[in-house]
Amino acid sequence: MEQIPQITRVRTTGLPHVRASRATPRKEGLFLVTNVGSYLIPWAECSPSLAVAKQYERIRMRLLPAGIGIHWPLIDEDLAVGPLVDGRVPST
Repeated sequence: MEQIPQITRVRTTGLPHVRASRATPRKEGLFLVTNVGSYLIPWAECSPSLAVAKQYERIRMRLLPAGIGIHWPLIDEDLAVGPLVDGRVPST
């Protein structure tokens, strides 16, 4: 009988319906405007790839449909918006 691999459950964000309307790469981090607030997230807290990427690689990005994620084609990085803002306090 073939073994069926167990599916590992990961913690889902406490904000399942977070959508970004704007994502702006800044020198200090990623600025996100979402339906639950605005956030400035340092690159090192976004992902290891973005932490070491050159600024020109960070600038080339696009918001995915419905604002659920962001894609950086030059470094082949995709991030979901919900987990990026999970547990953060919106900027003022």
